[in-house]
Amino acid sequence: MLADDDFRVAWADHDVRRTRDELKRFDHPAVGPLTLRRQSLAVAGAGGQVIITYLPAPSSPSADALARLL
Repeated sequence: MLADDDFRVAWADHDVRRTRDELKRFDHPAVGPLTLRRQSLAVAGAGGQVIITYLPAPSSPSADALARLL
């Protein structure tokens, strides 16, 4: 795992690259179906580590459903 200082250096150098960007569908037991965009960034020189986020389209039913979970 990268130490905090290593991450700060990699982030400052923009030493990351995008690997995937796709839609994923989930069926959440409390709010129902969600469609989220999966974005994955591979951190160069970090031994295969990635950062993955799942985000709804703004003002979409999925965004509304996620907001109900907060």
